[in-house]
Amino acid sequence: MQAKSVSAGREGTSFGTQTNAFGSMVTPRDSQRGSYSMGESRQRTELPSKAAIASYGALLQTPAYSVKDQVVQPSVPMPTILDGQYWVMAIGDSLCLLSIKSVALVTRSQEIEAKLATGLIGQPLLMPVSVAADADWQAVLDENETLIRQLGLELTIRYQQLIIKKVPPYLRESQLAKVIPEWLQSLRFEAPAPSALAIWLAKHSLTGFVSAVDTWAAFSQLAEEKSC
Repeated sequence: MQAKSVSAGREGTSFGTQTNAFGSMVTPRDSQRGSYSMGESRQRTELPSKAAIASYGALLQTPAYSVKDQVVQPSVPMPTILDGQYWVMAIGDSLCLLSIKSVALVTRSQEIEAKLATGLIGQPLLMPVSVAADADWQAVLDENETLIRQLGLELTIRYQQLIIKKVPPYLRESQLAKVIPEWLQSLRFEAPAPSALAIWLAKHSLTGFVSAVDTWAAFSQLAEEKSC
């Protein structure tokens, strides 16, 4: 994570059908009878499955767990923000730009690495994600069972499908059908170090909006801890 000089610039048909009151498609001759039967069918199909109800219940019982820790009030005021992406920092006689997202990656990854020692809390997905499984993934799951559990993941293989049931909060907003298979493929070659795992999780947790205020508070807290 390096500050950048200001002088360097900034990175930057329908076929004879009708629609009834429920939005269902029926033929004209069956429209009167179809309105009742399709409406009745709609009521049945909208009921959630037992698996969905069980997942939702488990989600409600999961302990509260936020992606970011409680933010403390920083002792040093936050610098001016430029273009919503950088802090303008004064270092000696020079003005430099510090990427907010780069700082967020550092603070988030260190937060995650500290939690990995005791294990991350997995949160059940309301709708489990399934993807086609490679032939050797079962062996990968068996060999890395402790690591997978440590990350708060719950993965099973059934009928040649990898089923993702639980993930840590850092991965909830990611494309799980792509992220998890790619990670399993990497495990075939080597088990990543805790620092590499922390950076991987941090990157996937920062794909959306990054709060400059929260990031500065986390950065200030980290700086104070290192100075002690």
